Amino acid sequence: MSSFKDDKVPCARLCHIVKWDDFNGYGFNLHAQKGKNGQFIGKVDEGSPSLAAGLRQGDRIVEVNEIDIANETHNQVVERIKAFANETKLLVVDQEADDYFRENNIVIKGTMSNIKVIKTPERNPNSVEDRSEGSNCSVDEGRNQFYRDLYCRNHDDRKHKHQVACIFYLDHQVELMTRQEAI
Repeated sequence: MSSFKDDKVPCARLCHIVKWDDFNGYGFNLHAQKGKNGQFIGKVDEGSPSLAAGLRQGDRIVEVNEIDIANETHNQVVERIKAFANETKLLVVDQEADDYFRENNIVIKGTMSNIKVIKTPERNPNSVEDRSEGSNCSVDEGRNQFYRDLYCRNHDDRKHKHQVACIFYLDHQVELMTRQEAI
């Protein structure tokens, strides 16, 4: 028989979701499922803090900010999520983990030893950071054109450099993406 801490045993996930300045909200919907007790995660927005913190569509919420929500209404759960302005902690299970714990008469709690903790990164990995220091150069003096490098990270935390052609047309800066490379 496998031990409780075995990697093959499904586990609950503690999704510590922190809002980003450049993303509106947490990026998930909460709903009840017909014929099932509890609150469930609906759609999780692509590129959201929730997705980065490991939240998945269909997850059942067990605790919000370390409080068991089994007997709470939808509105009470929403208020618990909103209790802190910029972050929330959701203890969730997917269907496989939920079934496993139910079949083995294991009560899911935030104090369990085999919880996977996932926290939103401090900064949005999908945002573009302007790091153009020293990278501007004149290409066509007649049109006042230059290039600058922009750096960003995608969802799998790989860094990319975009070389952007910047031209001024009628005193307005226009940026045209010209090339992307992994770094």
